[in-house]
Amino acid sequence: MRPNWTLDISPQDDPSSSLHFTPPGILGGGEKKAMVLADSLASIDATRGHLARALIYAKRGDLEGEESAYRSAAGASPENPRPKRWLASFLDRQGRRGKAINLLETHFRSHSTSPLAILTLARLHFLEGRHSEALQGTDVAISALDDSVQAVLADSTLRNADVDRLIRFQSRRIRTLLTKGSFVAEVESNQGLEALERFLALTPPNLRSNLAHGHYLTGRIYEGLDRPKAARRAYRTALKLNKSHKPSRAALNALE
Repeated sequence: MRPNWTLDISPQDDPSSSLHFTPPGILGGGEKKAMVLADSLASIDATRGHLARALIYAKRGDLEGEESAYRSAAGASPENPRPKRWLASFLDRQGRRGKAINLLETHFRSHSTSPLAILTLARLHFLEGRHSEALQGTDVAISALDDSVQAVLADSTLRNADVDRLIRFQSRRIRTLLTKGSFVAEVESNQGLEALERFLALTPPNLRSNLAHGHYLTGRIYEGLDRPKAARRAYRTALKLNKSHKPSRAALNALE
């Protein structure tokens, strides 16, 4: 079934995205402290509390508890796509991809969603061989993130919170462009060149490993287009950025 892509592309696309759900107790204070912190968080925001518990169960290896916590988070905030995105990723890891796809498509029919939720569904479609749906999803996510970035930039009085949101949206846009490029490289089409060119233009120069992978994917597409010279150039550029990038090394050796 082709999903109904309904988007809320306001700058507040995913208000909870600034929270990192790694309970500090897991890192230093032990599991009991982590659960106490998760319970305290749940008293303030049930959705975030359930998601924090899910990470604790995941760390413990308790799959039943992890799934239950994701479902509780989704139930606490039915309109919020984030719990269902996390649950869908969990279901996919457990070999239940069909249920993961159905979960997100059902959500999209009733609620607005976030670009990251659409990107998750696009990845699942791609893994199922539904390439047109996957590419449609990445295009919708890119468009939404472009609009979000422009909405923040249009505000002449940027505050620190606005700058944080802008960085977050830009990071998501870069990630989505790279995802589209990786999809297209797999099916050997030139549709991803524009996305990868945008990715390479937007990615900060200090992220050399990310840039190297982008050039590698560009080379893959050029190979599919029977343009070996351009492919070699892309692979060499990738290796200049990251000399230990094994896929680029192997691809270049195969062309030499």
